[in-house]
Amino acid sequence: MNIRPIQDQDFAGLSELWNLVFPEDKHSAEELKFYKDSFKDPYKFGQLVATEQEKVMGSASYEQNAGMYHPYKFFIRLFVHPEFRAKGMGKALYAALLKELEPHDPMTVRVLVKESEPYAFAFAQARDFFETKRDWESVLDLASFEPEHFAQKVDNVKDQGFSFKNFAEFDDKSAIGKAFYELFSTVRLDVPRSEPATPFSFDFFQENVLNAPDFYPEGTFFALQGENLVALSQLWKGSSSNDLYTGLTAVAREVRGKGVATALKIHSLTFAKKAGASQVFTNNDTTNVEMLAVNDKLGFKRLPARLSMVKILRNES
Repeated sequence: MNIRPIQDQDFAGLSELWNLVFPEDKHSAEELKFYKDSFKDPYKFGQLVATEQEKVMGSASYEQNAGMYHPYKFFIRLFVHPEFRAKGMGKALYAALLKELEPHDPMTVRVLVKESEPYAFAFAQARDFFETKRDWESVLDLASFEPEHFAQKVDNVKDQGFSFKNFAEFDDKSAIGKAFYELFSTVRLDVPRSEPATPFSFDFFQENVLNAPDFYPEGTFFALQGENLVALSQLWKGSSSNDLYTGLTAVAREVRGKGVATALKIHSLTFAKKAGASQVFTNNDTTNVEMLAVNDKLGFKRLPARLSMVKILRNES
């Protein structure tokens, strides 16, 4: 086993490993490399791989989330090929990753663990990680989704003066990009999260959302009241799967309680079905009862939860 920093030639193997370990969230080599390269000062990122005969069999990375930025708090991700579990590879990668983090003087490290993977939970718990947040992952089989059953809900919202439009339908991409950013920056503040929300610039949003390889203009939907964007529901489309992945679905505070989120999501899922997608995945904090209720009535089925676990390395001085 050889543990070393990731190199450009590793991304094909990393994608193969990722898609094996995370079949509900597949990514191409291009998408994984884009993600790594998207981190620029002040946001830190580092990644190690474990190889056997030059084949990527494990990965460990640290990063700082721009939307929850703290200079001394980090998110980590560690995964290994199923054949190498409980054989010391994960332990070695974790030790090497903490060594890589030492120059950054970390206060905390946070990791996501699937409820369905008791070995991962035990690994984290044995290293003093503890749970602080839980999200339901859910999936909708679009073959069973019948848009006509929900048509009245969409009509009711349209009758209140709202309309729907996707990103690709706007002629002025510069203007809609900035309007998207402004709405996104506002509604995201009400989304439950593991660390406090922090702002990021339009340039960051443009580079990491609008210019991302899996950004899906036709699947990025808005509800409008007149000319103003008041809600959004975004689908991401990777190149490694026929599935779609829900980003943020949220509504401006002043128009909540009018059925807009439900109608917009129905509109989005109707498009996804017509576009030939097989499944749509989403995840929601277990305390986000309003959005969970929307997903439940649309037919999403809950999968095992994801646990956000944190390890305190030092106290804030």
